Amino acid sequence: MRNILILGHGPNPKPKIRGVKITTLDMVKYPSIDVKWNLEKLPLPFKKDEFDEVWAYHIIEHISKEKYDKLMEEIHRITKNGGLIKINVPFFAFFTAFHADHKNIFTYTSFNKFEPSHPLHKEKKVAFKIQKRKIIFGVNKYTKVFNPIVNPMINSFPLFYCRFLCWILPSEELQFELKTIK
Repeated sequence: MRNILILGHGPNPKPKIRGVKITTLDMVKYPSIDVKWNLEKLPLPFKKDEFDEVWAYHIIEHISKEKYDKLMEEIHRITKNGGLIKINVPFFAFFTAFHADHKNIFTYTSFNKFEPSHPLHKEKKVAFKIQKRKIIFGVNKYTKVFNPIVNPMINSFPLFYCRFLCWILPSEELQFELKTIK
């Protein structure tokens, strides 16, 4: 049975997936939350290698810069070797990235430093392999209708888009999938 942890689950209903045990965590004890915990309080209350996957949808931008790397180390600790980390964050050029609650801003290359081949990795205690990263133009009902046209274009040349076009036609979200390397 696969074991998935959802960080910052909020008041949403707990997903039900056949053959999967899902644990939800949030700092507010909503009815669907299994573990009430503040992600800035480390270590996380889980065993080493407990989860096959960790999902963090629009939560790590709320973590202070001082705790961000430590949280990534904790996610690494609780995830099995080869486990998948799914992260969604606001795109740096979109106005919601600068929301008053957000303490971090993310770019297309924000997770590069966790890859063993990256020059800054020597400073990191953990390693992840970026399996997938994608810039999403629209996530709400009004803008996501443009995704079939815009997303393939911006993701074909993501660094060009981030350098020259993102302030003209800002996307809303970044999606990452990281594989845990132990």
